[in-house]
Formats: sequence, C-alpha cells, structure tokens
Amino acid sequence: MRSGLTLVVLVCSVLGLGTVRAATDASQVSKRDVVSLVTASLPLHARKLPKLGLDVGIDKQYRQFYLVTVTWAGTPNGSAVYGSYYVDRQTGDVWDAVEECTKIDTLALRKLQATIRKRLGLSESAYQKQKRKGPLCP
Repeated sequence: MRSGLTLVVLVCSVLGLGTVRAATDASQVSKRDVVSLVTASLPLHARKLPKLGLDVGIDKQYRQFYLVTVTWAGTPNGSAVYGSYYVDRQTGDVWDAVEECTKIDTLALRKLQATIRKRLGLSESAYQKQKRKGPLCP
C-alpha cells in the first residue's frame, strides 16, 4: 500500500497536478494576486520601467512561497532583472529574495494585502497565527 501511495505522489508531481490544485485553491493567494502584490511593493520608478514583466512560479525548495522575478527591457536587444521576491501563498506577505530577510512593507501593499486577506477569509488574528518568516530568514 505504501508503494502505491508513493507512486500516486510521484505521478502527481511529474504531471504537476499538485501545483495545479494549489494554484486554484480559493484559500490561497492566486498568481493574479501575486502580480498585484509584487507590483504594489515596487517603487514608482520601477513600475515605470519599459516592458516591465513578472515571472511567477512556485519555488521548489520553499513550496509555501511563490518566487517572482521582475524584469524590464534593459538593453536594446535584451532584458535585465530588476529584482526577485517571495510571496507567501497563505498570507500574501512579500519578501525581497535578494536582501535575504527583508519583508516589503508599503502603504499600497498593506491595503492590497488587507483586501486579499479579507477575500480569503483570513482575519487579523488568523493572519497573526499563520504569518511566518521569509524563506531566507535565519
């Protein structure tokens, strides 16, 4: 029985079924929310960079976080990385992935987080219980 369960887990992992289920789970922050959260955490000058783009995925090492890479046009025939961020899939907390344990906290971001948490049914007291350190924090 144990090997059968292992096989099911392995097949789901290979097919990405676990990721699909988690990404559509209504109790977690969506990828659309992640784009909004990271955009709200960027300074105004960064939001105005040409061809700003956000690549969102689940970090393989820290599966409870989205990993977001922000790029922009940079050179005429290329692109440049502006920064990388972790977003907690349960709380919407945003962490700078370059500066190790730096949690992003702006007024615009806090307002958006409050809206998302309310939609998820995450009260302030539940948030306080669920919040955790960023993935790179000691």
